[in-house]
Amino acid sequence: MLTHVNEYSLKDLIEFKNISSQFISSSKNDKKTCRPKILFVTPNLPEFDLSSGDKRLYRIMSVLTPTCDVYIFTLGEQKIKYIKAFENQNIYLYRGKNHNNLSKAIPHLDALIFSWYYTLFECFELTKLFPEAKVIVYSVDVHWLREFRSLRNGGKLTQEIVVKNKEKEILAYKATDLVWAVTAQDRSEIQSEIHGCPVAIVSNIHTVDQHSYIPKKTRAVLFFGGYQQQPNLIGLKILAEKKIPTIIKEVPDAILLIAGSKAPAEIVALSEKEGIEYIGFLEEEAIPEIYKRSKLTVIPLQAGAGIKGNICEAIAYSTPVITNDIGNKGIELVHLEEGIITNSLEKVEVTPGWLMELFRAAYLSNDIGMSGSKILYPDGTLQEFGSELYANGSGRNIGKYGDPQLPEFNRLSLCGYVSGYSMFIKRSTIKKIGTFDEQFHPCYCEDSDFCYTAKEHGLATVVTPQSIVYHHEGATSGTDIDSGFKAYQKENMKKFLTKHRGKPNGIDWANSN
Repeated sequence: MLTHVNEYSLKDLIEFKNISSQFISSSKNDKKTCRPKILFVTPNLPEFDLSSGDKRLYRIMSVLTPTCDVYIFTLGEQKIKYIKAFENQNIYLYRGKNHNNLSKAIPHLDALIFSWYYTLFECFELTKLFPEAKVIVYSVDVHWLREFRSLRNGGKLTQEIVVKNKEKEILAYKATDLVWAVTAQDRSEIQSEIHGCPVAIVSNIHTVDQHSYIPKKTRAVLFFGGYQQQPNLIGLKILAEKKIPTIIKEVPDAILLIAGSKAPAEIVALSEKEGIEYIGFLEEEAIPEIYKRSKLTVIPLQAGAGIKGNICEAIAYSTPVITNDIGNKGIELVHLEEGIITNSLEKVEVTPGWLMELFRAAYLSNDIGMSGSKILYPDGTLQEFGSELYANGSGRNIGKYGDPQLPEFNRLSLCGYVSGYSMFIKRSTIKKIGTFDEQFHPCYCEDSDFCYTAKEHGLATVVTPQSIVYHHEGATSGTDIDSGFKAYQKENMKKFLTKHRGKPNGIDWANSN
C-alpha cells in the first residue's frame, strides 16, 4: 500500500538535487548523475497528432527533458512513426514489456507517472520495483464525470458500469502521492470525493502562434476534432445537419470545414451536403493553414470533462471560438469578450413568433414582471407550462409529459416561475428587483429565485401558450443530480429555501412535508 505525502508539485520534481541515479547507457555502479529520472506509463505510445490529450502529454515530456531523464513504458502500441519522434526529443522508450527487465535497464527512478488511472492497476508491479519513486497519476480528465455525462447519449456505458469505474478511479487516486489534473474544476471534483487528496494542475501547453486577432474575409467555419470521441460526433452532426443549412440561407458563401482524425463514413459523407467540405487528418505542419482559412471555430460538446485541446489551439491561433458550457469548462472564456458561449447549438429550438408572444404577454399588465414559453420535448410532448416550488424543497414542471393541446395548457396562466432558457424579463422588473443573484452561480435556481423575488415585490410571472420552444432536457448539464453541473441543483435549492422561507411569494410555508 502506497503512503500519502504532503503537497508535491512539478516544480519540486524537477528540482531534485544529488539524486543517486543513472542513464540507461550508464554502468550499474555509476551514481554520479544528479538529473531526476521520470518514467511515464501510458496505455499506448502517445499519438500526438491524433489526440489533443496525447499532444498534451508529449509536450509535457518535452518540457521536462532539459532538466530530467524522461522514459516511457507502455503495454500498448508502439508505432515507429512516434518512436522516432520521441527519440528526437531525447525521450527514451523502453521497448520491452517485461517489468523485471525494465528495472534492470533503469535501476533507479524518482517518479512514476501513470497516464490515465487504469494504467496504475495494469502496471502496479512497477511501484514495487521502484519503491523509492514518487507515484503520480495523471488523470487526463475526471473520467467518472465524463462518463456520467455520456450516459444520456446512449452507447455501451450503463449506470452500473460508470459507478464501478468511478470506484476504481477513486481507488487509484487514493493510492498515489499526487494526482495531476488539467483544470481547477477537475481538481475540485476529485477533492470533493477524496478529502485532502493532493492534486496539482498540469494543463495544456501551447505556443502562441499569433499574438493578435486579424480579421479575415473568409466565410469558413471550422470543426476540428478526433472522431473516435463520441461527443465530437454528436456535436458535428448537430452543426452540419441543423445549423449550417440555416446559416447558408443567410450567408450563401458560408462553408463548414471538417478536419480531424479517424472520421467514420457517416462523417465523411457529410461533405455531400451543400456548404460542407471534408478535409480529414492534418499533419502538424498543415494546422496553421487551416486556421488561416477559418473565420471561426465551433465546438459544441454534448459531454466531456477536463480541458478541450481544440479550443486552446484555436485561441493560440487567434481564431474566435464558439462553444458551450461543457466546452468552456476549465478554460472559462468570458462570453462575448473572449469567445461566444452558447448552449443553443444543441439545447433549445424556437418556433416562429416565440419572442414577440413573450413580449405581448409580459406587457399585458404592469403587475406582470416576466413571461415564459410553453416548453415541449423534441417529440412534441409537454415538458413544462411554467413551474412551481414547495416548502420542502421539491417542485414540479407543470404538465410534464402531458398533452400540450389540453385546454389548461392553452391559456395565459400564472405560475411560480418560468425556466431561464425561455424567460422574457421587463426592464422595469430589473430596475425594481435587480438582476440574478450571484450566490446561485454557475447554474440552477437563479431563474426560480428571480421569479419568486419578483413575487415578493408584487410582480407576477405568467406563461403563454403562444410562445413555443423545444428543449432537449439535460443536454448541457446532464440529468444526474450528484455529478457535474447538475450537482449545483441540490446545493442551490438549500440557498433558495434559506432566502425565501416565510416570505409572501405564493409558497405554502405552513406545509413543509
